[in-house]
Amino acid sequence: LPTAVNHLLAALKDDRVGVRRNAAYYFGRNEAATPWAESAPILRTVLDSLPPSDPTAMHLLLALGLLGDQGDNLRLLGWLRNSPDWRIRTNAAVSTTGRTADLRIRESLLDALDEPSTHVATSAAESLTRVQRSEPSEVDALKGWVRDHPTDWRRAGPILALLGRLGEGDFLNDWLSAWPDEDVIPRTRGIGALAFVPTPDATAKLMELASSSQPRIRSMALNGLSRRWRVERRDPRSHAPYFQVFKGGLETGDPSAVFAAAPALADSAFLPLGSLELLMTEYGKLSLPEDLEGMQAIQRAISAITGQEYEALTSPADGERVLDWEALAALGPHPKLILETEKGTVTLVLDSEGAPQTVQTIAGFAQEGLYDGTPFHRVVPNFVVQGGDFARQDGFGGPGFTIRSEFTQTPFRRGVLGMASAGKDTEGSQFFIMHSMAPHLDGGYTAFGWVESGMDVVDQLYAEDRVLTARVEP
Repeated sequence: LPTAVNHLLAALKDDRVGVRRNAAYYFGRNEAATPWAESAPILRTVLDSLPPSDPTAMHLLLALGLLGDQGDNLRLLGWLRNSPDWRIRTNAAVSTTGRTADLRIRESLLDALDEPSTHVATSAAESLTRVQRSEPSEVDALKGWVRDHPTDWRRAGPILALLGRLGEGDFLNDWLSAWPDEDVIPRTRGIGALAFVPTPDATAKLMELASSSQPRIRSMALNGLSRRWRVERRDPRSHAPYFQVFKGGLETGDPSAVFAAAPALADSAFLPLGSLELLMTEYGKLSLPEDLEGMQAIQRAISAITGQEYEALTSPADGERVLDWEALAALGPHPKLILETEKGTVTLVLDSEGAPQTVQTIAGFAQEGLYDGTPFHRVVPNFVVQGGDFARQDGFGGPGFTIRSEFTQTPFRRGVLGMASAGKDTEGSQFFIMHSMAPHLDGGYTAFGWVESGMDVVDQLYAEDRVLTARVEP
C-alpha cells in the first residue's frame, strides 16, 4: 500500500539506527521494486547520507540492485570499496549482479577477489559468473588469479565456473587434476564448474563422476548434469543417456543423490522412458526420518508430472521421544554451549524454557562429543553459518530421529541460534547462527539461543571450517 511505503520511506530518515535499518529491510527484501520504484530517489539520497558502517546500507544496496539502473553502478562500487563492514561490502557485491557489462564493475569485482573477507570475495566471484563476454585480458587475469592462489578453492569455485562458460575447459581440467582424489571438497568446486563447459567431453566427464562412490562427488556431478540437461534436452539423442544417469542416482537411495536426480526426472521428456514409474518405485523404498529430504524431492517431482499432490508425508517426529525433565533441570534455564572452532571460541546461551526439547537434544549431542570435528557445511555470506551434521557432514545427515519444532519468542536477528529443518517437526542435529536479521524466518524455525561472545569468530567462519570441540556449561 502507498501509505505503508510512505511510512517506511519516512522511517529511513529516523535518527535511530535500528529504525532506519528495519525500514530499509523492506526495500531490500522485496522480490520486485514495483511498489516503491518511483520513490527510488529518496533511497539514493538516504544511502548517500549514511555513515560507511550504518547497517541500513546493507538493505538499501540490495534495493538499488533490484532496480537495475546502471546509473547506480558507481554508487554500488563506492560501498564495495569503502565500507568497513564486511556485510555491507557483501551486499554491494551481490547488488552488482546483472551489471557486469560495465567494465568498471568487472574490474572492481576482480579486485575484490583479494578482499580480506572471504565472504565478500566469494560474493564478488559469484557476481562475476554472470559475465556473458570478457576481453582476452580479463580471461588471462582470472586464470592468473587462480594460478596464484592454487589452494583457495572457496574463491576459485565461481571463477572456474565463469572460465568454463568462456570455453576454458582445458584450464578447468588442469585445475581439477592438481587435486588428489582424497581432497573431495575442493574437487567438488571444480566439478560444479564443469557444468558450464559447453563441450561433449564435459558432459561425458560429469556422467562418469555421477557414478562415483563419494556421495559429494556424485551429487555435485548430478547437479551439474541437471543444469546441462536444460540445454541438451533439445537433442533427442541425449534423452536416453541422461535418463540412465539420473535413474542411477535415484536408485542409489542416497539422500544427496536422490535430491539432485528427482527434480531432473520430472521433465516430460523422460516420461516415455518410465520416469513416473521409477519415481514411485524408488519412493516406496525410502523411509522416515532418514530419507525425508529425498522423499520430499520425489514427491515434488511426481506432483510436477501429474499435477496432483502425491501422498503427503506424515510427520516424522518420533512420538516416543520425551523430555528428561531432570536432565533439563540440571542444565538450568540458560546453559552455555561453547564451540571451540578453527577460528576461535564462540559462546552461545541456550533457552531451556523456550525450547526445552531442542536444548536438551543439542546439549546431549555436545556432551557425547558428537559435534567434535564437524564442519560448518553451509555458509551463506551475510545470512547464516550452518553446521551440526555429525552423521554425514554434508548437510543431508541427521541423528536418526527428529524432534518437534519449538517456535519461541526470540526473533531471528544477528547472532541468534536456530535449528535447521525441512518442515515442521523435522529438526534433528543441525543448527545455524545468523549473520544479520532475517525476520522472514520468525515463526518458521526454532530459535533457541544467541551468541554471548565470539560473534567476530562467527563472522570469520567459512565453508568447511570445523568445530574442534563442543561442550556445555549448566
